[in-house]
Formats: sequence, structure tokens, C-alpha cells
Amino acid sequence: MQLLKKLDQEPDFEDTALEILRFLESFLVRRAICEKEPTGLHAVFKRLWDNLKEKGNFSTATIKEIIREKHSTQKAPEDEDFIKGIRVVELALKKKHLVHFMLEEYDKSFGGEFPLCKKREVEHILPVKFINWQNDFDEQNHQLLVNTFANLVFLTDKLNKEASNKPYAEKRVSIRGKAMFMSTRKVFDENETWKPEDIRKRSLDIANWAVKRFPC
Repeated sequence: MQLLKKLDQEPDFEDTALEILRFLESFLVRRAICEKEPTGLHAVFKRLWDNLKEKGNFSTATIKEIIREKHSTQKAPEDEDFIKGIRVVELALKKKHLVHFMLEEYDKSFGGEFPLCKKREVEHILPVKFINWQNDFDEQNHQLLVNTFANLVFLTDKLNKEASNKPYAEKRVSIRGKAMFMSTRKVFDENETWKPEDIRKRSLDIANWAVKRFPC
């Protein structure tokens, strides 16, 4: 609110305000993905504006300086940790708004219009119940990969029910050419199989995108 108030009073502050908001978005996303304890964030933001006023410089660089000096345990994860988080953290088990936000942003990165779909669902390509997938996945690999970002896509509720727990070859026939979301279409167009190595390859692609989309 303080940021918006300053922007209202000083129109020339717009570029700096946007830079700060982009930084805060990346800061919060990186921490959420890497499962950093959120309780300490209250202390960061409680006096952040007053600290900026004391420094006499309202900028992203000053915010980073304040966090480094006063809240060193609350820093944003570095690229290496963020990449690992994107690849291994069980995104599907996190809060719904974070899951949908990350899938939305990734889908938008492919360009074109983002479809508005009230009945979209988050589909596990490799199903939670993998009885039809046991030729390609043992229990350990299933547990490690099933809830990760790379195994998740948006589907309409109708397509999701149609795909269900089918083997990948059958699921691909059901979804290919019908998916509303571009990132979903790419998965089923480009992957003839969906094995552990396919999921890990997609996880690296997503991680490389995420580092650029949420720089810190």
C-alpha cells in the first residue's frame, strides 16, 4: 500500500515500483517453491518501508541490502537451490493458488492467448494410482516424481476424466490435439513415452524457464 501511495504521489516512480514488485514476486515464489519457512517474513515486511525511508533509497537493491543486513535467514534461494526445488519439490501438494499460478505462468511463456477455463483441473500425467504404469515405474520413482511440477498439466475436467489412470499411450490418444492449454499440448505432441527420464527432462526445461521468469 505504501508503494502504491508513493506511486500515486510520484508518477516518475512507476519504473522503480514495477521493478520492486517483480523482485517481491520472485522472492516469494522462490521461497514458496523451496519450502522456506514463511513465519519470519512478517519481520521482513513489518518495518521494510520504514527501513527504506531510513536508507533514503527506494529500490530493489536497497531491499536486498536490508534483507541481507537485518534478515539474513530470510533471503531468497539462489539459482541452484531454486532449480533443485522446481525439479524435486512436490508442487501438487502445495496450496492450490501456488500450483495454479505456476502452471499458468509456464503456459503463458509459450505465447498466444491464455485460455479462460472455469472447469480446468490439474492433471497428473503419471497418475497417483499407477497400476497401469508399473512396466515403466517402480514404487520409488513413482513416489519421487508423481507430484513434481514436470508431471503436472492443466486439463479441462472433461478431458481429465477421460484420461483418468490410462497407460500413457492411451492417455496420449485421448488428449493429443484436444488440449486447450499450449503447455499441455506440447507434452503430448513431443513425448511418445512418459518414463522417469521424460519427466526429468521436462523438469530441467521448466527449471531453466523458472530461473529466468523469477530472477532474484
